[in-house]
Order: sequence, then C-alpha cells, then structure tokens
Amino acid sequence: ISFSFLFLATLGIGPKKALSLIQDYKNIETILTKIDQEKYPPPPEWPYKEARRLFQEPEIDDGAKVDIKFQDPDEEGLIQFLCTEKNFAEERVRNGVKKILAAKGKSKQGRLDSFFKVLPSTTPAASTKRKPDPKGKSKGNASKRGRR
Repeated sequence: ISFSFLFLATLGIGPKKALSLIQDYKNIETILTKIDQEKYPPPPEWPYKEARRLFQEPEIDDGAKVDIKFQDPDEEGLIQFLCTEKNFAEERVRNGVKKILAAKGKSKQGRLDSFFKVLPSTTPAASTKRKPDPKGKSKGNASKRGRR
C-alpha cells in the first residue's frame, strides 16, 4: 500500500482519495484505467513497475560489511557537488561546513537520561496535606448559609 500512496501522490491525488482507490481497485494498473487521465495525468513513461520492484525488494548491503569512518568533510568535494552540480549557493555550503567542523570539536551526544536529571530542591519541602481549620473558622457552615 505504501508504494501505491507514493505513486498516487505523484499524480496529485491526496491520501483519502488514494486509500479509497486502493481499496476499490487493489493495484496501480487498474487505478490508472479508472482515474480521470485529464485531471490526474500520469508522468509520461514513468517506470512504476520498476519503482514497485525497488520498493518491495530494496537493494541493500550487508551491514557487517559496511565500514563507516567519521572524518572531516571534504569541503572542496562538497562545493563541487552541491554548487557546481546541484546549484547550491557556495557561501551557504561553506558556512555549513564551518558549522560541522565547529560541532565536531564539541562534546559527543549525551544519553537521554542525562537530560532528565533531578535537581535537589533549594527550599524545604512543604507538606501537601491540608492543615485542619481551627474550630469556628471553617469556610462555610451549611446551617448558617444565607443568614446575615
């Protein structure tokens, strides 16, 4: 169903209508024959069958074989890729690299439980029990209500 939602979103069909179409017609091929092609034109020659196959059978590597090493970013490589090939603003990319380098020198990410430390109280603990009122000074005596 997830692939179908993504495909129908590319046609401009929202989630409610997409769910209804999927429940009614069960597959993309049937949906394409039933929808209004003028209102929801499918992309020309879009290989949705190949996209479906990649979604259902993703190409993945064995995690044990992947070696991840954290090192300084290749600033010139990033500039080449992002600015020359993808039209990003060079100044913004260079500022982003500076932020990454500045953050690298700082401490590592902390554990979540360290965020929720209980701090000692600076004031003596107040009793949460209500103190009994002295006799004769209660808020409202039912028998005296309405009298003045």
